[in-house]
Amino acid sequence: MERLFVKPATPELKVRKPANGYLAADGEEVNAEGYWLRRLADGDVVEEIAGLRDHEHGLALDATKATSRNTTPAI
Repeated sequence: MERLFVKPATPELKVRKPANGYLAADGEEVNAEGYWLRRLADGDVVEEIAGLRDHEHGLALDATKATSRNTTPAI
């Protein structure tokens, strides 16, 4: 099964794990299953990409958002 490294979207956010306890503030590796994919979609957690530090990850996300906003509107 595919694995993801996720952490809470903000340091003060507590994200419950499906079995017991809470996700560690500095993140954990989890199975890429429905529960965690929904947390990603809801914005409760963010995926850490291997090799990118937090500030680089934020810049990559900002670039993606900027690109998606610069689309031509449908007429």
